[in-house]
Amino acid sequence: MIKLFKFLIVTLLLLSASALVLGIALYQKRSLLMLRTAKLENALMAVGAQIESVEPGLDSVPIYPERDIDDVTARLLDEPRRAEFWPGYDHALEVGVEETIDLRKQRAQLARFYKVDPITTKPLRDPLTGQKITEGPGTMQALLDDVEEKAAAQLLRLNQTRQQLRGTREELVGSISRLNESKHDLRLALGSIEDRDGTIANLNQQVEHRDVRIVDLERDTLDLSEKIEIQEGEIEQQREDIVWLEKTIEEKERIIAILSIPDRTPPGSWPSITPGYKGTVASVNEDWDFVLLSLSDEFLEQYQTEHLRHNRAPDPAFAVWRKSNGSGAYVSQVRLTRVDPETGIGVANIDSEWPPAEVQAGDQLIY
Repeated sequence: MIKLFKFLIVTLLLLSASALVLGIALYQKRSLLMLRTAKLENALMAVGAQIESVEPGLDSVPIYPERDIDDVTARLLDEPRRAEFWPGYDHALEVGVEETIDLRKQRAQLARFYKVDPITTKPLRDPLTGQKITEGPGTMQALLDDVEEKAAAQLLRLNQTRQQLRGTREELVGSISRLNESKHDLRLALGSIEDRDGTIANLNQQVEHRDVRIVDLERDTLDLSEKIEIQEGEIEQQREDIVWLEKTIEEKERIIAILSIPDRTPPGSWPSITPGYKGTVASVNEDWDFVLLSLSDEFLEQYQTEHLRHNRAPDPAFAVWRKSNGSGAYVSQVRLTRVDPETGIGVANIDSEWPPAEVQAGDQLIY
């Protein structure tokens, strides 16, 4: 019995020593775990201070001018074609960091592994599994999920910014290349302009000398022109006098020829008046049975010839003819009694066999 008691005492001492050693080791592990946890919390809070808590945005999108992509020619363009670069440009990526995640204000939640009841402050359990809940509002996992989500969003914006920066670089390189080409062409054009300016200056000098010579020649020409105008005026006056004399001679010769022909025509016969159209009826007087005639120039000339030949006024008879719907019809007959050569108006009596009402203004006179 004493031996058994001694054995139990020795075993108890050994177990106590083992428990002491394990307790010391467990305390060291616990201290290490607490230090590691504290360091991770501090590192997470430092990382959170570098992550945007709010996604940047703009109240209004700015408007920038687009690059002209049309070729440069001498023709002026009212609406040149423009590059569509800015519609695909995300202006919100230019906005700086406004606010970062501050986990120091949520340090207590960061150290809370289980979700607790706000009233009893005891860990809540899942009604289905009975396990303590480690996710949801108020837990460490909720903070970690929020940090992870915002870090992923910030990384996405960073990649978008890099891609947009690459597109901006390509646009800038293209613009610089085209600008360099334009400046090269402009330098060539300016060189050509300077050469042309020198040529133009020489030509202008020659033109000035010629202008002086032209002024002298114009002065001489003006003097000659005045003399020529005076002489041309005298020549023109002499030509007019010659024309007037020639017409006078022709008229006199015609009258002499007419008067030298013996009058052998019977009364009522007028050989100089040719058949055909001689004028129109101007108006009709039904009360006195006479009409006013608008005589043609040809008839007036023939009338004057017969008047000179017979030394008496001709009294030819005219047939009154009316055109209607493309055809003509005989209306009446009138006999000329008087003519005013200056106005070309004649007076004629209507044949008594025809009523005056049949004759109308506008009817044609046929001889």
